[in-house]
Amino acid sequence: LDQEVHFINVFHCRVLLRKHSSLQCLAHDYALEAHELEPADVEVLSVLCSSTGKLAEDSSTVDKVKYGFEFQKYLDEAIAIYADSYEFLHMRGRFQYQVSTLDPVEKAMARALGSLPDVSLTGALEDLLAKQNVFFLEKTAYDVSPDEIENIFFIGKTYDAMGDYPNAKIYLEKVLFNKDPECVVEREYVDEATQILESTKYL
Repeated sequence: LDQEVHFINVFHCRVLLRKHSSLQCLAHDYALEAHELEPADVEVLSVLCSSTGKLAEDSSTVDKVKYGFEFQKYLDEAIAIYADSYEFLHMRGRFQYQVSTLDPVEKAMARALGSLPDVSLTGALEDLLAKQNVFFLEKTAYDVSPDEIENIFFIGKTYDAMGDYPNAKIYLEKVLFNKDPECVVEREYVDEATQILESTKYL
């Protein structure tokens, strides 16, 4: 019964995380407990990686690095089992982007607590574009899914970090054209994409 409750909690957290980012700690805790019971369950690994990654993104420097190492551990476990999962490809691409764009203080902290993963913006782009190609092949309707918006957003940010502003603009503008005003997470992407496109690089 306890195991069933854990999985029900994980499922509900997965549904709610997209619109209520404050649940990320709760989702992380439930997923961690469920992972101990079923370490190879793809749904649990997905929520565990997603919530841990979001905690890393939103935390201060020390916790950002600690959650980052934790995220990499679970993501490596997930990819070892589900090597063809395009969801985990997106996560790996996003992780490569995040690590590649750490500021000097964050990089120094990561080295002090462990070591910096061998990642690059080029590797990030390859993973993100691989997932985007699958979205294109599987599309059966004109609407764009929330997961696709997230992937498009990070493709745009990766191109921006690489200095490829024409391609960055193409993808960041797609985020603005396909926004869902009811989704808190997507509003954050829209706000950041707007801010990037309003910078002098794009004038």
